[in-house]
Amino acid sequence: MAEWTPENGGGQNPRDPVGYPDRSEKVRNFHVHIDDDAGINDLAHTNDQPVYKGEVYFSNHARRAGTGTPVQSTRTAQQTTRPVQAARPAQQSATQRPAPKKKKKKKKKKHGYLTATAKVLISVTLCTAILSTIGISTMNDILAINRSAEAVAVEMPANADTDAVIDVLHDAGLISRPMMCKLFYQLESKIRKSKEPEYIEGMVNLKANMGLEGMLNKVKMNQQMTETVKLYFPEGWTAKQIFDKLAKYKVCESDFLFKAIQDINFNYAFLTSAKSSNSDKRYLLLEGYLFPDTYEFFVDYNANSVIERFLQRFDEIWTDEYQARADELNMTVDEVVRMASIIQREAANTAQMSQISGVLHNRLNHSMSFPTLDCDSTYNYIDNYVRPVIGDVRADAYRQSYNTYVCEKLPAGAICNPGADAIKAALYPDESDYYYFQHDNRGNIYLARTNAEHNRYRSEIAWKNAAG
Repeated sequence: MAEWTPENGGGQNPRDPVGYPDRSEKVRNFHVHIDDDAGINDLAHTNDQPVYKGEVYFSNHARRAGTGTPVQSTRTAQQTTRPVQAARPAQQSATQRPAPKKKKKKKKKKHGYLTATAKVLISVTLCTAILSTIGISTMNDILAINRSAEAVAVEMPANADTDAVIDVLHDAGLISRPMMCKLFYQLESKIRKSKEPEYIEGMVNLKANMGLEGMLNKVKMNQQMTETVKLYFPEGWTAKQIFDKLAKYKVCESDFLFKAIQDINFNYAFLTSAKSSNSDKRYLLLEGYLFPDTYEFFVDYNANSVIERFLQRFDEIWTDEYQARADELNMTVDEVVRMASIIQREAANTAQMSQISGVLHNRLNHSMSFPTLDCDSTYNYIDNYVRPVIGDVRADAYRQSYNTYVCEKLPAGAICNPGADAIKAALYPDESDYYYFQHDNRGNIYLARTNAEHNRYRSEIAWKNAAG
């Protein structure tokens, strides 16, 4: 027999007991309750009413015992089921009961081992760099590594101790780490068990490339010096020639000596007129006062002390008699020295000095007719002894004030350091009527009264020089 199906059997399933309702009736009686309007108002129900929140309910009727026939419910469909209300627009439902927004969880930064380590490493690196910089600069101060060789004038205070001297060196730009230098010196003094030294007072010249210890030794009052050198300086030498020789024999560096005569105020009465005349047009104030003689110096001597030795000797030579004679001639000390320097360079020997002095005095006394002295030695001084030291540009500025073919009367400063004979000749000239002089190659002098006579001698000298 073919199996029964709703399509071919229709009606009641013959297998079902009599009175069992058709299953299609159950399907028809199946209700789905979806309450989309459940909201805040549905939360307040009575205890005997169920709360619906969109559940699905199956309606199964109770069956009679032993028959399987469902018991008909006396409650109406309206009482049994709740009507399905039409769904409201999604916008309204969302307004009444908005869906809670999910909060994004912020990821916490990990402050862990690596970050802390990095901070420590950075701190250590910075500290190391700072300490290294301080250490290197301190070593440069002490050992004079990569330090300047330029001479610097430094004023030393009275009764200064080592700490005060180091502060002065720092203020002058000679060292960069004064505190570290003080610690170094204190440690070195304890190791050597040395006492606090005394330091000189006044202006001194130092170089950063001398190093801390070298600079301190240079300004100590009781310098331990045993090696000496005896040097002779001829009459007529310039400051450059004198300083070069002192440097050659390691008495003092020439840079220090030049710095000393330019920056330090040496207090001598004979320098009064030099300080007050032509100061802006003068090359070196002390040129002419470094008296030529034989001196014995300590090796590695202080520049100030070296200059003092020359000036003290000049002070001995310039006697009261010389001062009285200068006053008689209505000349200052500086004018006498400037004239003596020309006499020293122009004269071939001592005998000619008073003759040349007479010519120069005659021209100065008749300056309306002879405004210039016309001496070759004055412009040679700029070319041979000034230009090599200060360069072409600055040397040209002095040419106008030293070249006696251009400037009137005496040059602005001395052109050499004259000896005693030249100074005496400047004070005691020959009385004559000569206004010109010149030399041949053998040193013979030719004095003339007029320019015409002077030119005749010029031709004669040229012929003799050519004949040899």
